[in-house]
Amino acid sequence: MSARREGMTTRRTTLRTAATIAAAAPFALAACGVGTTAAPAKKARTSVSTVRFMALGSGTGLAWQIQQVDKFNQTAGAELKINVKAEPEADQTALFTKFQTTSAAGDPPDVSRLKEVWTFESAAKGALAKLDGYFKTDKEFNAADLLPRFQAALQYKGSNYGIARELSLTIPYYNKALVTAAGLDPNKTPTTYDEFRDWARRMTKPGATPDQSQWGYDYYEFSTREINMNQFLGFVRRFGGQFWNKERTAVAINAQPGYDAMEYWVTLIQKDRSVVPPDSGLPSPWSTGRNTGKVGMWENVTSSIQSLPISVPDLSFGVFLWPKKPNNNQNLASVASAIAKASKDLDAAWEFGKWWNSPEQQTAWYTTQGGAPARKSLFEGTPFTTNPLWKIAIPGFNSPDGRTRPLAVRYTELAEAMVPALIDGFKGKIPPKQAVDDSAAAGTAFWKSIGGNADMAASD
Repeated sequence: MSARREGMTTRRTTLRTAATIAAAAPFALAACGVGTTAAPAKKARTSVSTVRFMALGSGTGLAWQIQQVDKFNQTAGAELKINVKAEPEADQTALFTKFQTTSAAGDPPDVSRLKEVWTFESAAKGALAKLDGYFKTDKEFNAADLLPRFQAALQYKGSNYGIARELSLTIPYYNKALVTAAGLDPNKTPTTYDEFRDWARRMTKPGATPDQSQWGYDYYEFSTREINMNQFLGFVRRFGGQFWNKERTAVAINAQPGYDAMEYWVTLIQKDRSVVPPDSGLPSPWSTGRNTGKVGMWENVTSSIQSLPISVPDLSFGVFLWPKKPNNNQNLASVASAIAKASKDLDAAWEFGKWWNSPEQQTAWYTTQGGAPARKSLFEGTPFTTNPLWKIAIPGFNSPDGRTRPLAVRYTELAEAMVPALIDGFKGKIPPKQAVDDSAAAGTAFWKSIGGNADMAASD
């Protein structure tokens, strides 16, 4: 299964993109959209076409995916004379590195599981097939059923380069027992950041050591990974800020919303001491504390709505959306099934991609793996209309204020350049405003060093 926080026990691996790979000539930036609008004519095969599929997973999650590939080969694939060969990778670093190196060599897997930022970068560099023709002409696929906000994250210059799947938000979770013990109403969750702060303070009980303490809140993650910048950016956006300047030539978090967001978190961490601090010596995230009643609130992906009752059956928890201030941004994530432009049989690759993302397969993925489906029709049925937790989360999926990671070429390196200053701010080593200024300056310096411009990034 993909590296996510299922049950808050696993962690995503750090993404690294080698500059030499990024600069490979066959993978150079395209000046405009790649490919043509019309779908290739379907051909009658006289022999079996092999489709190479790069999935992400290991263990039982990967075993399930292999079973589904075998199912395709024995049913739809047999009828269409298509045989899918799985080429899985166990971590995300290896997957994207393999996609880049094989694309540069002209021999990539036909279908790959790519994050939205990878899809954008790969489309910008000319490595992916444009899927607009298939979206328009293949009525079985029903492109209109895809959730627009998430599918839009898989576009480059208005064209589709992936099929949306495995959706998630990062939202607050809370321990109902600790909320009640603090004299709070678990049915009246915070609707302002002052209320959130009050909840965190009231659920905090200092102990002799950090692991013996009860903490009001455990931040999504304090680390050097890009996700740390993206989680902070979620608050910048909620507070009314944005990532880019208008021309997309510089990072723009160094404005009042960014300063206010950092000041808020430094207050909770350093003054209130209600947040597990980045220098506590505890793992970040502190999954054990979350699962054993040592943490009142924490942020996690929505797949935990499905997985937590299985992995931690004794934990009574609730969820809520981050309060609006003034925007209602909830951090979105969308994974793509993307098809390589260099595929030897685009039509065969499409047929498998279409099947892999059918309503039946996306439902099966959610049931077994936890990632939410990307189809509107599925959100109109169970469990999304009946489960009380999903009913709270669903508006976050539909909100026009929701945003993914900034879509940009070499985004991971850009974000990771910004993280050290943010961590210094959270630790109280430098003033909050300086932390934001230094972080933005580091991001802008990296962006300028690679010739960053509007063609290399999507607008906020």
